Amino acid sequence: MKKNKTSVKSRRKKNNKNIPENSLHNKFSDDNTRRKCKFILLAYIKDFINKKIEEKYNNIGCGVNIKKLMTLNKKQVSNSKIDFNKKFLKKTLSEIFSEPISSRYTNYPNNKNEKLIEELFNEKDNEKRLYFQKLFNLSFLDCVNHFIENEKIEILEGLTLFKEMIVNEKELKNKNIVLDGENSDEYLKHLEYYFKDYEEILRRKSSRKRKN
Repeated sequence: MKKNKTSVKSRRKKNNKNIPENSLHNKFSDDNTRRKCKFILLAYIKDFINKKIEEKYNNIGCGVNIKKLMTLNKKQVSNSKIDFNKKFLKKTLSEIFSEPISSRYTNYPNNKNEKLIEELFNEKDNEKRLYFQKLFNLSFLDCVNHFIENEKIEILEGLTLFKEMIVNEKELKNKNIVLDGENSDEYLKHLEYYFKDYEEILRRKSSRKRKN
């Protein structure tokens, strides 16, 4: 048993030097890191899109007709399967945010976001319509690369970047990034490492085969 534990530690340390040696399954674990990265970035993208909607429209309305994206249910974020996340990289923001919204919104239909995106895509104003079509046709990978500054995407100018998030304690708390304890710096480095190599990390992984 002792030998197996040492082997697990060694492999983990070799794969990412930012993971504490004594860790087993915790916030540094691959599946939890993947969930956290999606949670962080989708939250920032939602806020960014809502800000752009407010800038483009003098009146965003109210009630069920309000022009505002609502928080999605947790299905996409919680799914840590390799195949799902490889495909998720290529999904457009339109596809991602057209999923049902969180069940905590009792005053809105669960397809609230989907209807809003359809409305923006069919906007009569040519400038608005083309802007939101271009924005929503970006892939999740496009957003990852802009967020971590692997690539600059002009239409995403104004989206909070990873480097801006980590120096703002309020932002970290808003994204449920707990930094209390001795592994605070290691965890931020771990997240940065994962965001920077997000596509490559997933590419190297193989799906877990189910036993019959």
